[in-house]
Amino acid sequence: MKLNHARSVAIDWVERHGAKIDGFFGAYFIGSTVDKRPESEVEEGSDVDIMVVVDVKDPGIKLGKFTYCGVLLEVSYVSWDQISDPIKVVESYHLANGLRKDTVIADATGALRPLQRTVQQEFPKRGRVLVRSQKIRQAVVERLSNLDATATWPDQVTSWLFATGITTHMVLVAALKNPTVRLRYIAVREVLTQYGFSSWAEQLLGLIGASHLTQAQVSRHLLLLEHTFDATVRVSKSDFPFSTDITAPARSISIDGLRVQIQRGFHREVVFWIVATFARCHKILAADAPELGLQLLPDFGEVTRQIGIAPGDKIQQRARETIHVLPSVWDLTKHIININPGIERP
Repeated sequence: MKLNHARSVAIDWVERHGAKIDGFFGAYFIGSTVDKRPESEVEEGSDVDIMVVVDVKDPGIKLGKFTYCGVLLEVSYVSWDQISDPIKVVESYHLANGLRKDTVIADATGALRPLQRTVQQEFPKRGRVLVRSQKIRQAVVERLSNLDATATWPDQVTSWLFATGITTHMVLVAALKNPTVRLRYIAVREVLTQYGFSSWAEQLLGLIGASHLTQAQVSRHLLLLEHTFDATVRVSKSDFPFSTDITAPARSISIDGLRVQIQRGFHREVVFWIVATFARCHKILAADAPELGLQLLPDFGEVTRQIGIAPGDKIQQRARETIHVLPSVWDLTKHIININPGIERP
């Protein structure tokens, strides 16, 4: 399927359904498709991301992933209050990227397009890039310094993994690239290779315990996840923010898409999403089918042991190791900012 067709389907959903959401203010494309050519193919394991702007303070849990006219969409919400100030948007790494190009689908009030144009103008300025990167650095330290040792094991793994994983976003933001979620380690390897720092890709993988894993090991991890994923889909009832990531339509991303990347040689880079999805499955299982969760827990334990984390002091130690290496990642980030020809200087 061509991307231009997938986008036209997404636009149709916004016009027919999104525009009927209470407080609808507008909508725009976000995610990895923003940088792709309209004639490019939508790869297996990819979706089309839409941000719906609503004029309410608390937009609630995102609509998430679903299939519409044969296209896998993911719809998130953001309140107008959160994005009405273009400077706050351009200095927020998780908001700026979606508006750095003309991605607007609908603008019910006429306020969204001027905002987008301002963000686009400010986005590549060196000072703005430094602020975005610095905020990521601060987030890594804050999150890893405040891991809750009393939380459930799946919650501890999720907190540690995502906090450690946004070290990749420091580099991606410095390169003016989309700070993607699921395939962040593939994206950061491409950037680091481009700038001549490929050895750093190995160091970042090492922080999540993936640098030493073989293709056979990761293939087994995916098989274990596949079993847990399918079992979770059958019993899932609770409504978590990530619930639509653990559904039959999302299987093409969380299972089939990862298998494709493993076959391409990116087996270590997909460990991040394998572990994240395992943890999410077990959070659902704990709520909706605890006995089944206990039966499947050894598979999750096998994977976490192989990446070198365990409940108690071990995961706290790994958090401290990342915090210790963070100044070096920050130096790398600033260097990329300084040599990136796409960044505008005063």
